[in-house]
Amino acid sequence: MATRKKIYYQENDIVKSLYTNGFVLMLLETRQSYVGYYHYYESTGEIYTEQEWHPTKSRELVPYVGNKNASYYKYVDLKHYTMIKGQKQRLIGPPRLDKFKSPYNTVIAPTEKELQAGVMTRYFVMKRNEKSTKIPIEIDVMQAEKYANGGRGINQFLYELLELPWKISGPEYDVIAGNMLKEPGVYDTNKRIVEKHSRKFPILLKTITNYRQFSIYDV
Repeated sequence: MATRKKIYYQENDIVKSLYTNGFVLMLLETRQSYVGYYHYYESTGEIYTEQEWHPTKSRELVPYVGNKNASYYKYVDLKHYTMIKGQKQRLIGPPRLDKFKSPYNTVIAPTEKELQAGVMTRYFVMKRNEKSTKIPIEIDVMQAEKYANGGRGINQFLYELLELPWKISGPEYDVIAGNMLKEPGVYDTNKRIVEKHSRKFPILLKTITNYRQFSIYDV
């Protein structure tokens, strides 16, 4: 049975009903990748299974670390944990979270290299428990590169990152010859891209509607 660091947490400190498809978090007890619902405490950085705290079902989670052997985990346990009543307990205080950065919306533009290639990458972050309702935040490549970077960038436990390829040159619409697509168009290609990713992030269809953006047709 897991034990939290504090007896009482304010509601605005708890982010509930988050979900991971795996290889983001792992169970502290077994070091196995975790798939399922979890919740997160902003003040302490604690992460536990279940949509909200359950005194018997919740298990502690930690960031996933892949390709590590048993000796590595043994070293981590000896350095940072002790066993109390058959349960791992931290020897040190909670992880430093003061270096996490909140994402901020950025006005972006294609680089010279992207203009030559005719395609650019756009980056969006969305709160994991508000992917269908909260407007995504468009960020720049610098913020994207620091995502999930050891507590120094955007908090990966609260936000999910989406990298969106974006066509910026070519014909405005698809060029069709008979029943064949001869050349993909800017508008139609970007519309297909948004529709594809909206299966996971439904809010995209409502918020990304200018399929000509950053191209010569965006007038």
